[in-house]
Amino acid sequence: MTTQNPEEEITLSSSEFDQFKEEAGPTSVTSEMQQNIRIKEQLKLFRIFDKKYLNVNQKTADATTSFFVKLAVLDSTPVRKRLIKYFPLLLGLVLISLAGFILYLKQQGLPILHNPYVYTVIVAFAAIGSILIVYVIKESRNVLIFYSQHGRIPIAELFYRIPDKAAFNHFVSELMDCINTERSKSHYTKTQTLAAELSEHRRLRDEGALTNKEYETAKNSIMAFH
Repeated sequence: MTTQNPEEEITLSSSEFDQFKEEAGPTSVTSEMQQNIRIKEQLKLFRIFDKKYLNVNQKTADATTSFFVKLAVLDSTPVRKRLIKYFPLLLGLVLISLAGFILYLKQQGLPILHNPYVYTVIVAFAAIGSILIVYVIKESRNVLIFYSQHGRIPIAELFYRIPDKAAFNHFVSELMDCINTERSKSHYTKTQTLAAELSEHRRLRDEGALTNKEYETAKNSIMAFH
């Protein structure tokens, strides 16, 4: 007796799945937004095609990636997060704490700290630590992340108010409207919806947009709904 692969089971259990596949790919851009993110040294371009697909283009100093995803597989409710540079933040806190600790030992009359330059060191540590913390606060950014509906994998990460507040809000609003519209037009059964989303994740993995680990995480999440 052979055991069927769970991934094959969810894909093949929908006998009507093939008739719902898209025959034509993306053709024309209906909306777009470009973002230049200094905190991560990235250039991003998001484009909505035919109000059905999202195209994500990302360029860094090391690589350039581009992929399409069907809007119907995205969750229309994005998640807001805050990106912080933790290393300079921790370093700043350590320097300020060290300055406070040295000052405490100085006040306790530790002989080794009788050098007149000790206060200069304390002020320097406190000043550098404060500068690092101010830098982290200034460079931190809020992001809006669109996840796949059942796979719960981050597909698109948009930085708030870039290029400006109006352009950001307009694009996000249109993206959410398009996702809701595409999902409302779907005639898939629950099994067909899960199968289509799993197929989309597999394609994104094969094209290099998702790692094997991300795909396995998405597959397990989707299977939990099956």
